[in-house]
Amino acid sequence: MLNPKKCRKKLGFQCLVVIQSGGVPNSVNVGVFQVEQSKVLVKEGGVQLTLTIVDTPGFGDAVDNSNCWQPVINYIDSKCEDFLNAESRVNRRSMPDNRVHCCLYFIGPSGHG
Repeated sequence: MLNPKKCRKKLGFQCLVVIQSGGVPNSVNVGVFQVEQSKVLVKEGGVQLTLTIVDTPGFGDAVDNSNCWQPVINYIDSKCEDFLNAESRVNRRSMPDNRVHCCLYFIGPSGHG
């Protein structure tokens, strides 16, 4: 358990959820990567945690899903790069940590096993 006296700033945790929606394959919007964020502030024992759930609607709905994971990798890399750029600045007091801390990748059932 965290000591609230030692933890004075808000903690943040960002979880990326990737799941194939199982909808009709979309050949019109091939390569479209959407991100929806939901934030919740959790307070317990004097410690504040901002939990951010990042959803990826439409993931894997294209006809050709051979590289459907690439936009997810690009999103994670861009968040890490943004944090590294903010950390390299002279003034680092207001440096938000928007990196992805956890990625939940759900594999759809194939019905073959």
